[in-house]
Amino acid sequence: MWEDRLRAGWLAPSGGFAALLGSTSRIPPLPLPGIGGALLLDPLNLQTLASAPVPASARGALDLPIPADPLLVGLQYHLQLAWLSGASLSFGGNAQTLVVR
Repeated sequence: MWEDRLRAGWLAPSGGFAALLGSTSRIPPLPLPGIGGALLLDPLNLQTLASAPVPASARGALDLPIPADPLLVGLQYHLQLAWLSGASLSFGGNAQTLVVR
């Protein structure tokens, strides 16, 4: 059965800005100078899927559409959060894998 959306939730410093990153492949942790945490997604396939301000509760969620396309069955897609708080940019500490079935 097809779902028409993916809900991605996060916990990030309030008052900042969060972005959900996606890629078709993962890499070993890649620290980048001046950025907190490490990038876990392949930078050559990296996409920004959605972004939003982080509310005062520090919790947020984004809904992303998934097309009802049979060619997507079996696709593995990896997600990681990044956030900007003040002048600080950081990557989330984990990456989740979505498998379309």
